[in-house]
Amino acid sequence: MTDRSIAPNLERIEQRSAKMKEICLMFDAQIALLDEAIAQLETENRHSPIEVYRQKKLERPI
Repeated sequence: MTDRSIAPNLERIEQRSAKMKEICLMFDAQIALLDEAIAQLETENRHSPIEVYRQKKLERPI
C-alpha cells in the first residue's frame, strides 16, 4: 500500500469557497424575503375580522 500525500489544489479550494459564499448570500436573500412575507402575514392576521373578534372576546370579563 502506498501512502501518497496529495497537496490540495489551492485554485479549486478557492473556487469552491467562492461558490459556497455565493450560495450563502443567495440563501440569506431568500431568508430575508421569507421573513418579510411572514411579517406581512402576521400583520394581516392581526387585523382579520376573526382575530379582532377573538381578541375582543378575550378582553371581556366572564
